[in-house]
Amino acid sequence: MNDELRIISVKSKKNGQSCIICLNDGELFECSYDLVLKYKLGSGSNIPPDLLQELKKEQRIYVAKQSAYNYVSYKPRTEKQIRQKLRDKMFEKDEADLALEFLMKFDLVDDAKYAKQFITDYLKRKSSGKSKLMSELIIKGIDKSIAQQALEEYYPHTETLELALKATKKKLRLIRHKPKEKQKESLIRFLQSAGFDWDIIRKVLKEIQFGDDE
Repeated sequence: MNDELRIISVKSKKNGQSCIICLNDGELFECSYDLVLKYKLGSGSNIPPDLLQELKKEQRIYVAKQSAYNYVSYKPRTEKQIRQKLRDKMFEKDEADLALEFLMKFDLVDDAKYAKQFITDYLKRKSSGKSKLMSELIIKGIDKSIAQQALEEYYPHTETLELALKATKKKLRLIRHKPKEKQKESLIRFLQSAGFDWDIIRKVLKEIQFGDDE
Protein backbone atom coordinates (compact mmCIF):
# COMPACT_ATOMS: atom_id res chain seq x y z
CA MET A 1 0.00 0.00 0.00
CA ASN A 2 1.34 3.42 -0.98
CA ASP A 3 1.23 5.77 2.00
CA GLU A 4 2.48 8.76 0.02
CA LEU A 5 0.19 11.74 -0.33
CA ARG A 6 0.03 13.97 -3.37
CA ILE A 7 -0.18 17.76 -3.55
CA ILE A 8 -3.30 18.90 -5.37
CA SER A 9 -2.60 22.63 -5.22
CA VAL A 10 -0.26 25.27 -3.79
CA LYS A 11 -1.91 28.66 -3.30
CA SER A 12 -0.22 31.83 -2.10
CA LYS A 13 -1.56 33.59 0.97
CA LYS A 14 -2.24 37.31 0.99
CA ASN A 15 0.65 37.90 3.40
CA GLY A 16 3.05 37.05 0.59
CA GLN A 17 5.18 34.91 2.88
CA SER A 18 3.54 31.51 2.80
CA CYS A 19 1.28 29.16 0.87
CA ILE A 20 -1.64 26.89 1.59
CA ILE A 21 -0.96 23.36 0.38
CA CYS A 22 -3.89 21.07 -0.38
CA LEU A 23 -3.31 17.30 -0.32
CA ASN A 24 -5.28 14.62 -2.09
CA ASP A 25 -6.77 13.42 1.21
CA GLY A 26 -8.34 16.85 1.72
CA GLU A 27 -5.82 18.09 4.31
CA LEU A 28 -4.74 21.72 4.13
CA PHE A 29 -1.62 23.08 5.80
CA GLU A 30 0.38 26.27 5.68
CA CYS A 31 3.95 26.27 4.45
CA SER A 32 6.43 29.14 4.06
CA TYR A 33 7.82 29.99 0.62
CA ASP A 34 11.28 29.03 1.88
CA LEU A 35 10.09 25.49 2.58
CA VAL A 36 8.22 25.29 -0.72
CA LEU A 37 11.43 26.17 -2.54
CA LYS A 38 13.64 24.01 -0.30
CA TYR A 39 11.60 20.87 -0.96
CA LYS A 40 10.52 21.87 -4.49
CA LEU A 41 6.85 21.47 -3.66
CA GLY A 42 4.25 21.91 -6.37
CA SER A 43 1.03 20.47 -7.75
CA GLY A 44 1.48 16.77 -8.39
CA SER A 45 4.41 16.36 -5.97
CA ASN A 46 4.32 13.24 -3.82
CA ILE A 47 4.90 13.62 -0.07
CA PRO A 48 5.85 10.59 2.05
CA PRO A 49 4.43 10.65 5.63
CA ASP A 50 7.85 11.31 7.19
CA LEU A 51 8.43 14.31 4.90
CA LEU A 52 4.97 15.66 5.75
CA GLN A 53 5.79 15.54 9.46
CA GLU A 54 9.14 17.20 8.82
CA LEU A 55 7.46 19.96 6.83
CA LYS A 56 4.96 20.62 9.61
CA LYS A 57 7.74 20.74 12.21
CA GLU A 58 9.85 23.12 10.15
CA GLN A 59 6.80 25.29 9.57
CA ARG A 60 6.19 25.51 13.33
CA ILE A 61 9.80 26.60 13.81
CA TYR A 62 9.36 29.21 11.08
CA VAL A 63 6.21 30.55 12.75
CA ALA A 64 7.95 30.56 16.16
CA LYS A 65 10.75 32.69 14.71
CA GLN A 66 8.24 35.08 13.16
CA SER A 67 6.28 35.32 16.41
CA ALA A 68 9.44 36.02 18.40
CA TYR A 69 10.60 38.62 15.88
CA ASN A 70 7.25 40.40 15.94
CA TYR A 71 7.31 40.40 19.76
CA VAL A 72 10.72 42.10 19.99
CA SER A 73 10.03 44.53 17.14
CA TYR A 74 7.83 46.72 19.37
CA LYS A 75 10.37 47.12 22.18
CA PRO A 76 13.32 45.24 23.72
CA ARG A 77 12.46 42.03 25.57
CA THR A 78 14.34 39.68 27.87
CA GLU A 79 14.96 36.05 27.04
CA LYS A 80 12.51 35.06 29.78
CA GLN A 81 9.78 37.28 28.34
CA ILE A 82 10.27 35.82 24.87
CA ARG A 83 10.18 32.24 26.15
CA GLN A 84 6.99 32.97 28.08
CA LYS A 85 5.39 34.52 25.00
CA LEU A 86 6.23 31.46 22.91
CA ARG A 87 4.93 29.12 25.64
CA ASP A 88 1.69 31.08 25.65
CA LYS A 89 1.46 30.42 21.91
CA MET A 90 1.94 26.69 22.59
CA PHE A 91 5.38 26.31 21.01
CA GLU A 92 7.63 23.50 22.24
CA LYS A 93 10.91 24.20 24.06
CA ASP A 94 13.06 23.17 21.10
CA GLU A 95 11.07 25.50 18.85
CA ALA A 96 11.55 28.36 21.32
CA ASP A 97 15.28 27.57 21.52
CA LEU A 98 15.64 27.88 17.75
CA ALA A 99 13.59 31.09 17.71
CA LEU A 100 15.89 32.61 20.33
CA GLU A 101 18.98 31.50 18.41
CA PHE A 102 17.52 33.30 15.41
CA LEU A 103 17.02 36.52 17.39
CA MET A 104 20.48 36.34 18.94
CA LYS A 105 22.05 35.87 15.52
CA PHE A 106 20.73 39.31 14.58
CA ASP A 107 21.44 40.84 18.01
CA LEU A 108 17.72 41.22 18.72
CA VAL A 109 17.87 39.85 22.26
CA ASP A 110 20.60 40.67 24.76
CA ASP A 111 19.79 40.62 28.46
CA ALA A 112 22.90 42.64 29.37
CA LYS A 113 21.93 45.46 27.00
CA TYR A 114 18.34 45.24 28.22
CA ALA A 115 19.46 45.62 31.85
CA LYS A 116 21.56 48.68 31.01
CA GLN A 117 18.72 50.39 29.16
CA PHE A 118 16.18 49.43 31.82
CA ILE A 119 18.27 51.05 34.58
CA THR A 120 18.72 54.24 32.56
CA ASP A 121 15.05 54.53 31.62
CA TYR A 122 13.76 53.59 35.08
CA LEU A 123 15.83 56.26 36.83
CA LYS A 124 14.54 58.89 34.41
CA ARG A 125 11.01 58.11 35.59
CA LYS A 126 11.58 57.31 39.24
CA SER A 127 14.42 57.83 41.73
CA SER A 128 15.25 54.43 43.21
CA GLY A 129 17.93 52.54 45.07
CA LYS A 130 19.91 49.57 43.81
CA SER A 131 17.87 46.92 45.62
CA LYS A 132 14.65 48.14 44.00
CA LEU A 133 16.23 48.05 40.56
CA MET A 134 17.65 44.60 41.26
CA SER A 135 14.17 43.32 42.13
CA GLU A 136 12.67 44.87 39.00
CA LEU A 137 15.35 43.34 36.76
CA ILE A 138 14.88 39.88 38.28
CA ILE A 139 11.11 40.16 37.76
CA LYS A 140 11.83 40.90 34.10
CA GLY A 141 13.81 37.67 33.93
CA ILE A 142 17.35 39.05 34.04
CA ASP A 143 19.83 36.66 35.63
CA LYS A 144 21.06 37.93 39.01
CA SER A 145 24.71 38.03 37.92
CA ILE A 146 23.83 40.06 34.81
CA ALA A 147 21.69 42.42 36.88
CA GLN A 148 24.49 42.92 39.42
CA GLN A 149 27.01 43.64 36.68
CA ALA A 150 24.67 46.15 35.03
CA LEU A 151 24.05 47.93 38.34
CA GLU A 152 27.78 48.10 39.06
CA GLU A 153 28.41 49.68 35.67
CA TYR A 154 25.38 51.91 35.13
CA TYR A 155 23.85 52.79 38.48
CA PRO A 156 25.00 56.34 39.45
CA HIS A 157 26.61 55.36 42.78
CA THR A 158 27.98 58.85 43.42
CA GLU A 159 24.48 60.28 42.99
CA THR A 160 22.58 57.88 45.24
CA LEU A 161 22.02 60.50 47.93
CA GLU A 162 20.85 63.01 45.31
CA LEU A 163 18.38 60.45 43.94
CA ALA A 164 17.06 59.76 47.43
CA LEU A 165 16.69 63.48 48.18
CA LYS A 166 14.88 64.03 44.90
CA ALA A 167 12.42 61.26 45.74
CA THR A 168 12.06 62.60 49.28
CA LYS A 169 11.09 66.10 48.17
CA LYS A 170 8.28 64.72 46.04
CA LYS A 171 7.05 62.51 48.86
CA LEU A 172 7.15 65.31 51.44
CA ARG A 173 4.73 67.39 49.40
CA LEU A 174 2.18 64.64 49.92
CA ILE A 175 2.68 64.13 53.66
CA ARG A 176 3.30 67.68 54.96
CA HIS A 177 -0.11 67.66 56.62
CA LYS A 178 0.96 64.85 58.97
CA PRO A 179 2.71 65.33 62.34
CA LYS A 180 6.51 65.30 62.15
CA GLU A 181 6.89 61.79 63.54
CA LYS A 182 4.31 60.45 61.11
CA GLN A 183 6.10 62.22 58.27
CA LYS A 184 9.35 60.58 59.32
CA GLU A 185 7.79 57.13 59.57
CA SER A 186 6.12 57.49 56.17
CA LEU A 187 9.32 58.72 54.61
CA ILE A 188 11.40 55.86 55.98
CA ARG A 189 8.93 53.29 54.65
CA PHE A 190 8.84 55.07 51.30
CA LEU A 191 12.62 55.17 50.90
CA GLN A 192 12.97 51.54 51.95
CA SER A 193 10.35 50.50 49.38
CA ALA A 194 12.23 52.54 46.77
CA GLY A 195 15.31 50.42 47.41
CA PHE A 196 17.55 52.84 49.30
CA ASP A 197 19.73 51.35 52.03
CA TRP A 198 19.63 52.50 55.63
CA ASP A 199 22.88 54.47 55.38
CA ILE A 200 21.37 56.66 52.64
CA ILE A 201 18.08 56.97 54.53
CA ARG A 202 19.92 58.26 57.63
CA LYS A 203 21.70 60.88 55.53
CA VAL A 204 18.41 61.99 54.02
CA LEU A 205 16.78 62.35 57.44
CA LYS A 206 19.66 64.58 58.55
CA GLU A 207 19.38 66.87 55.54
CA ILE A 208 15.65 67.46 55.23
CA GLN A 209 13.35 69.63 57.28
CA PHE A 210 9.98 68.25 58.25
CA GLY A 211 6.88 70.43 58.28
CA ASP A 212 5.48 71.76 61.54
CA ASP A 213 3.09 69.67 63.59
CA GLU A 214 -0.50 70.68 63.21
